[in-house]
Amino acid sequence: MHINTLINHYTYNSNNVFRRITFKSNSEKNSSDVFFKNEPERLFVKKDERNNLKGITFSKPESISSALLKLADTKDEYIQSELFCKSLHSPEEFTKMSIDLKNIKELENIKIKSLHGIGAFALAFETTDGLILKVCEYNHFKNNRKPAFFDLPIIKKGKNGYTYYYLEEKVSQDNISEQEIRVLIKEIKKRGYTLRDYLLKFSFANNENAAIKKEQFGRAKNGKIYLIDPGCAIEPHKDFFDIKRIKDAKETFIRFIKRKK
Repeated sequence: MHINTLINHYTYNSNNVFRRITFKSNSEKNSSDVFFKNEPERLFVKKDERNNLKGITFSKPESISSALLKLADTKDEYIQSELFCKSLHSPEEFTKMSIDLKNIKELENIKIKSLHGIGAFALAFETTDGLILKVCEYNHFKNNRKPAFFDLPIIKKGKNGYTYYYLEEKVSQDNISEQEIRVLIKEIKKRGYTLRDYLLKFSFANNENAAIKKEQFGRAKNGKIYLIDPGCAIEPHKDFFDIKRIKDAKETFIRFIKRKK
C-alpha cells in the first residue's frame, strides 16, 4: 500500500493573507485553505491539580494591550470558562483595558510573557524581566487609600481612562510560614486597618486560628513579607488616632477595672 505524503506550502499576498496549498505529492494539488495573518497565537495553559486555571503563557512576548486582546479574543473554551464564567471578568472588560493601556508611553518597553494571576478585580501579568504588571478597572487601593508599610512597594503606576496599572516586584510564596503572616496581620490591625478577603472560606475574622489565604501575601527580595493584594486592607477612620478619643477610651477602661475590684 502506498501512503501519499502531505506537503504544505504557504504563499503570501498583498492582502495580508496566508494561503496554504496542500499537495498529495509534489505534483498533485489537493486543496487550498486561507489563514489570515492576524490569526490568534497559541496560548499555553497551566492548571492545578483540581483543573483550575493557574496561568497562561503567550507563544511570544506581547505588549500589555496585545496580551489583553489575545485573551479577549481566545476561542479556547477552557480559557473562556475560567476567565469569563468563573470570575467577574468579561471579554469586553479586557478589550476596554487594552484600549486604555495601548498608548501609555511608560508601558511601551514592557513586554508580557504570561498571565500570572487572576483576582476578582485585578489581573497580574509577568513581564519578560521578571516583574509583575497588575491591571484593573478600579483603584486597587480601597477608597483611594495611600500605600502603607505592609503594601508591596510599587515601582511604577498610572491610569488611563478607567484602567489602572501597577508594576511591582515578583514575590515568592513558597517560603512563608503562617506564623509570619499572622504577625504581619496583627500589626496591620494594630494600626487600625480592617482586613477582608484574607481568610479561607467559612473562616471568621474574630477567630485567631482561622485559616489564612497565603496567596494574598508574599516575600520580597529584601526578606520582608507584604500584603500583595492592597484591596484587602481598609484604612482606619480619620479620627482613629485622635488623642482625645484614645484618652477617653483609656479612662473608661480604668474605671471598668476599678469597678471589677
